[in-house]
Amino acid sequence: MSETIWFPGYSEHHTGLAVDIFVIDSGKIIRDNDDMIASVEIFAKIHELLPKYGFILRYIEGKEDITGYSYEPWHLRYIDSPEIAKEITEKGLTLEEYLGET
Repeated sequence: MSETIWFPGYSEHHTGLAVDIFVIDSGKIIRDNDDMIASVEIFAKIHELLPKYGFILRYIEGKEDITGYSYEPWHLRYIDSPEIAKEITEKGLTLEEYLGET
């Protein structure tokens, strides 16, 4: 697994509103990016629950041209409002699209 070096202040994580998760499947820790992308069923269940707690999937598959990032099923963004998170998720929007930045 390659390591990316981030400079302070240049990551959405520094806002305190984004989190990366990993999963444990049958006792095996899955945290390699390719393995997580391949864990479609597991992440589908997780993504389904996100709006209930005010979270959205931040980097949606097929929206790389809008977000500037590849699909990351593990990168979650806290929106605070379950209602807004539900709207964003149900409409398949990126945060940029919802905020009118595209």
